[in-house]
Amino acid sequence: MKNNIIYIVVVLLLAVGTSCTKDWLEIPEEGLIPQENFYKTNEDNIQGLAAVYDMMQVLNAQDWSSLHHIKTILSDEARAGGNDEGDQPEYHEFDDYAITPLNTKIKDIWERLYYAVYRANVVIANVGEASNSDAVKAEAYALRAYLYFELVNLFDEVPLVLTELLPSEYYMEASTVEAIYAQIEADLKMAIAGLPSKADQESWRVADGFANALMGKVLIFQEKYTEAIPYLEAVSGYGLYSDYADVLKIPSEYGTESMFEIGYVNTEGWNWGNYNIWGDGRAQENNIHWILCGPREGFYNSYDTALVDGSDKKLGIVLPVFQGWGAMPPTKKMYDEFDGLDPRRDLTVMYEDDLNMPAYNVSLRARLKKDDGTLENFPTGGFQHEGQGVLRLKYGTWKSEGGQADSDEPGLNMGTNLRVMRYAEVLLLLSEAYVQANRAGDAIPLIESLRDRAGYTAPVTSVDMDVIEYEKVAELSYEGHRFYDMIRWGKGAEMSREGATFTDKYSKLPIPQAELDANPNLMQNKYWR
Repeated sequence: MKNNIIYIVVVLLLAVGTSCTKDWLEIPEEGLIPQENFYKTNEDNIQGLAAVYDMMQVLNAQDWSSLHHIKTILSDEARAGGNDEGDQPEYHEFDDYAITPLNTKIKDIWERLYYAVYRANVVIANVGEASNSDAVKAEAYALRAYLYFELVNLFDEVPLVLTELLPSEYYMEASTVEAIYAQIEADLKMAIAGLPSKADQESWRVADGFANALMGKVLIFQEKYTEAIPYLEAVSGYGLYSDYADVLKIPSEYGTESMFEIGYVNTEGWNWGNYNIWGDGRAQENNIHWILCGPREGFYNSYDTALVDGSDKKLGIVLPVFQGWGAMPPTKKMYDEFDGLDPRRDLTVMYEDDLNMPAYNVSLRARLKKDDGTLENFPTGGFQHEGQGVLRLKYGTWKSEGGQADSDEPGLNMGTNLRVMRYAEVLLLLSEAYVQANRAGDAIPLIESLRDRAGYTAPVTSVDMDVIEYEKVAELSYEGHRFYDMIRWGKGAEMSREGATFTDKYSKLPIPQAELDANPNLMQNKYWR
């Protein structure tokens, strides 16, 4: 199931006041199914479960608010970019360490995370009669655990909502970080006990390997390294995809390396005449944020427009990437983090010196006009706003990932799935646990397997945290992990950027002001009081 999400509405029929007993007050709404009549069949259960996945899709792709986008800008991997500081200004607040509880993108992701939690809670509370109920409930536990892992790392102490709340229960206090992690672990134990293996699970759904891997990650984030090892070692049925160049592209989707990914499609047929993200964005099924982050128009030119071999043809751009709107331009710092001999660098980010070569013929500089009014042959202008001459190819605007029909606008039909977790991360988590548990030698073959897959020949004679941190950059940068890692490693200060100094306050996001206003029992987290 690439993303054939079946949308449902789970309806809670509210009781009419006891004094209102007239039949004419109880009018069934056409097209909706009362909750007590649902969750009776295997198909009902799958539809309820699909609604949880659906909200995670929305969490990362709707209306310019994206959890993945926010985590990347909070890190030192990218700047906010765009046209100027007024282009998506709330993303610039993340970039400039100038966010406040009034930032509506924070409100958006808070709400969508809790919408997804609510849907998981509904599944957990209501499945039970059909033959697949135990497995579906286990899956909902795994998804709820993942959602609270994001919430606790983003916001610290948050309300721990585990049931469908009555109105009298709406004003919940935040739970402690310890209580949240304890619940995550409890949910994952339920998931591990009930989920099938990857081989026995539909490809779009998480299996027991993801639950074990997430448990290991959760324990590592609590510095319980020895406890994490058995869970990470228990992950089986997965492997590294053969070609690192395609590890985040359509050919590898739901493949051997996939632990959990959120699906998008490139078959909706959107173009500038029919696309309406603002009117019905939730139904779009593609990820608009991929084109949002494509190289900005006017700053993505052919480097050399000289005629080829004396003919009347010009070489043009060779790299099969199309321009976008310039959000999230990569930093030169991240490019410099790579060993220049590591093939993963040029499959992740490329600097202008290499882009200018005839094999790509790309410039990220503006092309200026000469005195006679014609355009200069070699672009010599500046980079786009906050650009540093680096092009991101990971999750890039590859032509092969966009819409393919003649009437399609490729960038409005980006079908690249968002990988939440892949097997490479499991190997790195296990390597970190081995190092911290004084078993560093056991990590050597794991690191070697990652380097061998990429064709990186640097020998691995020992593994320490410096090696782990490098491999996290080389293997997983721009996949939504670095911000959390830098915080838990105590390296937040290293994410300072020009004009913005990181302080511990920015280790977490503030709880949205709208939530504080609506709930008198909810206090701002300790980072933002």
